[in-house]
This record gives sequence, C-alpha cells and structure tokens, in this order.
Amino acid sequence: MTTIILILFIISYIFCLISFKATLFFFILFLPLNSILPKEYNIFGLFSYVMVYSFFVFYHYIINKNIRIKGKLAKDPVISVTSLVFLSYLVMEIYGNVRDYYNYGLFISQLDNIIIIILRIIIKIIAYLIIIRQIKYNINISIYATIISIVLIIFSIIFYNQLDAIGIRLEEGDILNYKNPIESRVAGIYSGGDVNSLGVMYNIFIAFLLSLSSINKKKLSIGEILIIFICILGIAFTASRMAIVSLLLVIISAIRRLSLINYRNIIIVILILFILIYFNIFNYVIERIKSLGLIQQVSPQGGGRYERWMIYIKEIFSSPRYMFLGYTNVVYFYGVINDPHNFIIRSIYLNGIILTILWLYSFIKSYILFGKNIGYINNLRIFLPIIINILIISQIGAIYNFYILLLILYYRTYKVNAYI
Repeated sequence: MTTIILILFIISYIFCLISFKATLFFFILFLPLNSILPKEYNIFGLFSYVMVYSFFVFYHYIINKNIRIKGKLAKDPVISVTSLVFLSYLVMEIYGNVRDYYNYGLFISQLDNIIIIILRIIIKIIAYLIIIRQIKYNINISIYATIISIVLIIFSIIFYNQLDAIGIRLEEGDILNYKNPIESRVAGIYSGGDVNSLGVMYNIFIAFLLSLSSINKKKLSIGEILIIFICILGIAFTASRMAIVSLLLVIISAIRRLSLINYRNIIIVILILFILIYFNIFNYVIERIKSLGLIQQVSPQGGGRYERWMIYIKEIFSSPRYMFLGYTNVVYFYGVINDPHNFIIRSIYLNGIILTILWLYSFIKSYILFGKNIGYINNLRIFLPIIINILIISQIGAIYNFYILLLILYYRTYKVNAYI
C-alpha cells in the first residue's frame, strides 16, 4: 500500500511540474493533512512528501512571471494584512520553538533537529504567502481542494483501524484504542492540532458556505447542504464541546438570513437531523458535556481550563523578564505536563507579550478590514470559530485554511459588487 501512495505522490508531482494550478490544488489540499506516510519515509530523512508541494510553489514562482504579483493586486490591503498575520506568526513560531528547544521546554524535544524544524516552518509559510496571492484567480480550485480535504479527514476517522493497519500515518486522539468514530476521539490524517482544532476547521467551512450563500444572494444548494452535513458529522466525531458551541453560534448567526432556506432545504435538514439522532451521532459529546461540564471548564468554580490558565498566568507574571521574553519551564497540572488550552496564553508564555501583541494587532486589523468588505455579519460568522479556537485551544493550525476561505469571500464580494 505504501508503494501505491508513493506512486500517487509521484504522479501528482508530474502534474505540479506542468501546471501551477495543480500545484495550488495539491498545496491547499494537504494544508490541513499530515504527511500520510510515517516519518521514516521522509525524503533524505528531512522533508515529507507533502512538503514537496511547497518547493513546486517556489519553482513556479521563479519560472512563471504570471504568478508574480505586480500592480494593484500587490497593493491589495487584504493581501497585505494577511501577509502581516502570517509573517508575525512566523516570527513567533521561530522565536518560541528556538527558546523552547534550548531551554528543555514543553513542545520541542532535544532529539529533534531545531534547524530542520525552523526550515519546515519557513518553507510552509513563504509558500503559503505566494499561494494566497493567486486565490483571486483560482477560487473554485481552492474551494474544491478544501472540500476534498474535509472528506478525506472524515474518511480517515471512519476507517481509522483499516488505515492504521496498512501503515498510514494517523494522529492519535484522547485514547489509543480506537473503537468507532462515535465513541472515540481521533483526528485521522488531520495535522492542524488536536480533535478540538479539527472541530474548529469544520465550523469554519460551515460558516464559509453560509456566508458565501449570503454574499451571492442565493439559497443553499443540495450539494452545499450535503457538505454542511459532512462537516456536522465531523464535529460530532471530534466530540468537542467547544466545537458544538461554535456550531450553534454559527447557525444562530445565519438564522436572520431565512432566504437561505426554502421548503426543499427544510425537508433535507429534517432528514439529516433524523439520521444524526437515529444513529446517536452526538451521543459521545453529550456524555462528555454531562461528565466534564461546559461552562465549568472556563469558570473559576469549575477548574479545567480555568485552572490551567491561572497556573500559566501566574508563571508569566512572576517576573518582568518572563513576561517580555517568554518562559519555557515545564508547567505541571495535577502532576502532569499540560497545555494551557489558550493560544494567547501559550504564546505569551513561549514568546513573550511583545510578539504576542504584534500578532494580535495583525489579527484584529484583518478582522476589521475584512468586515468592511464582506459585511460585518458574514465576517463575524466566519471569525467566530477561529476566535473561539484562540481562546479555548492552543493550536491554530486551522488558520491556514481560514484565511484562504476568507480571501475567497472577499473576492466573491468584490465580484458581486462589480455587477451591481
């Protein structure tokens, strides 16, 4: 099976060599996916087969003058602010990883090669910054690539045991013994973080489809409703309580647009709800809410995330040096090393408050700028999942696909308004 996967990668490389559109498609397709093959299959022991798509992005940028941005698009404010978000994120990642590595911290093992880690981060983000400048001309390809990613992740969760048996690289969840997608928490081939982060990605795409329908002033198609169903199924499989809250908020934000729903869609939605309830799809997440609580996780009385936040914040503000430069000592939570489950706190802890504020400034600036262009309701709807992600989860791997979808909404709005 490994040989077949290698052959498929090589075939895709041939397409990428010939066409930049193919390169863009595969680059976006694999943005939220892991390397598929185990680490021992890395090229020269350094780079995964997935990372090769970044090198094809550089190749086309060098030889193809058509993808070099000049003129008005080069000064496009949304491209500029998105670039600022990821350049500041790049600085944070490099600084935090280097400090963590040399101070025996939380996230980087001394067995890892820090130079290779930094190179991988730089290569991915620089290739990404080239790709986003071409989204305007490749909107449909970008959407299809993201949809296929979502379907592949669902597929990898449902058939986790079978894929694991043939050597596919899978991300583990909260348990090692996988039962079935309804009673287990695994991320499959998703690489943007843990299962909570995966739930964020599904919510982002639901928000994207609802906002796109609003911008185009069209009712949801059967195909779009089917994709939303797949995303809801994926959220149920993550059993993430915060993903459920995010889903409800996204849906509530779309209720005011009743024109998105007609009688045909109502029947389809009722059928989908019947399927979800009949097969107890949300049973596991409901059990987690009952046993672990929801509000209690972020309240002073309930412990959970709140206790972790307080422990980390206490360490951060224990010294001005730690607050400004970062602090990489291991933090224990009831005797176990634990993540803070908050991107901002994690960033201040590793990178210091200055770099964190710089990134937050660029993020808030992007929120304001996109809100002026795609409409504040559409903007709030699609930003909701990523904001919840930042506040409740430490990893923000979904941010790569998030800004691609945000740019698509921006260019769709621009196109719609051009015809008015």
